[in-house]
Amino acid sequence: SAVAREAPADMHLRYARAEANMALEEPRRALEDAAAVTAARPGWFDGLDLCAKVHARLGDWKAALPLWEECHSQQPHNPAIEMALERARVEVAPPEEQQREASDAAPRSGGGDDDDDEQQPGGG
Repeated sequence: SAVAREAPADMHLRYARAEANMALEEPRRALEDAAAVTAARPGWFDGLDLCAKVHARLGDWKAALPLWEECHSQQPHNPAIEMALERARVEVAPPEEQQREASDAAPRSGGGDDDDDEQQPGGG
């Protein structure tokens, strides 16, 4: 592909331009450069992470997920990647699964021990 023939310096510039476009809240402009970088340098952590961020900003969580999974395989203890991956997994989950996860995380009202529900606001 034409992307693979570009010099490494070009890829560095494209990466920088993609980052700049993201900083300017222009993810659509960043996408082509970020995709070119990941195609030219497969497996490069920074490129994968940036490309995933671009897809996520555009709402394309299905495209972001495998990129962050690859990042996580390279840096399994990176907290930023763990958070991004968790978010992407929630976003691509079917709606009924999202609701189940949300209800698991939310405090339950009624049933069980009522002491938690009776705390007054501002009390402590």
